Amino acid sequence: MARIRRIWLSLIILTSSTAARGADWPQSRGPNRDGKSAETALLRKWPEGGPRLLWSVGGLGTGFSSVAVANGIIYTTGMSDAQGFLFAYDLDGKLRFKVPYGPEWRGSHRGTRTTPTVDGEKVYCTPGGPDGVIVALDKMTGQTVWATTGVEELSAYCSPILIQRGPNRLLVNMIQKSIICVRAEDGRLLWQVPYAASYDTAANTPVYSDGMLYVTSIIEREATTGGLMLELAAGGTSVTTRWTDQRLDCHHGGVVLVDGYLYGSNFKGITRGDWVCLEWRTGKVMYEARWNGNKGSLIYADGMLYCYDENTGDVGLVRASPAGFEVVSSFRVTAGSGEHWAHPAISDGRLYIRHGNALMVYDIRDG
Repeated sequence: MARIRRIWLSLIILTSSTAARGADWPQSRGPNRDGKSAETALLRKWPEGGPRLLWSVGGLGTGFSSVAVANGIIYTTGMSDAQGFLFAYDLDGKLRFKVPYGPEWRGSHRGTRTTPTVDGEKVYCTPGGPDGVIVALDKMTGQTVWATTGVEELSAYCSPILIQRGPNRLLVNMIQKSIICVRAEDGRLLWQVPYAASYDTAANTPVYSDGMLYVTSIIEREATTGGLMLELAAGGTSVTTRWTDQRLDCHHGGVVLVDGYLYGSNFKGITRGDWVCLEWRTGKVMYEARWNGNKGSLIYADGMLYCYDENTGDVGLVRASPAGFEVVSSFRVTAGSGEHWAHPAISDGRLYIRHGNALMVYDIRDG
């Protein structure tokens, strides 16, 4: 009974919140789940050695969770002694609480994968399988509101996005071997497009803009697609293929759309890859550039890309321009251990970098 109460406590703290402030980063990949921050007045060049480190903490356990920042609290997850824990810190790095929520992944690349979410009245998730490939849960009770049934696929590493297309609110996600769209009100399946990601591990949240939807994953077999651009019908109830691409076959670092161009890194090995820019409307390759020879994750704010090399731990400040991959400044993360797989986050002029059991917070405000 005590363990059940602890899990319930973590659920309520995780999801009960007022609306996020403009400076918050309340979920994986930011306020709109697109890897972008609307913040301005940020440094356009860093001092030698990188921006000022405000504070760091250790003891987070094993995991690749990034951070969510909402209402003055920083959330992340980590695994210790096979148990998953939800951590909460204040903005000065003081631990507010640490609560267990149950056993965590102990297979290949053991540790937590999930970034907490603080938002909204309901929770949409993607369990996978014929009884509920996507479900809507009442966040306060855990009761099922609806479930999308009849799809014989497992989930992947993706989070769904919410799209308004004409009169319809749509939930779109990548699952084991396809892209799926359901109606947000009741979970009714509207369309499903085959998409065979290598290892069945599609891990990049889809990107949507102005009636077009982009998905990408790694290519290692002839059956895989790489990047795929779909055009939604007027009401979003059907799609057609606009273009495909095999240069931006992103592993799990995510992509961002800025001023009509897509940015991300491609896959040439478990850590290896180049950094790529594509034109959104056509798929035209604007550049494919090498930086350390490694791929990684990236986010965007105030005209700049924040690129995180998953092999060396270098963090690069790069101009978001289709003209070329220009690293203006960089520094190397030295705290923590293991793969540099957690995505960066930005909130209120601060850059958050998680590496293994360590979290570092940097001041990136201009002046």
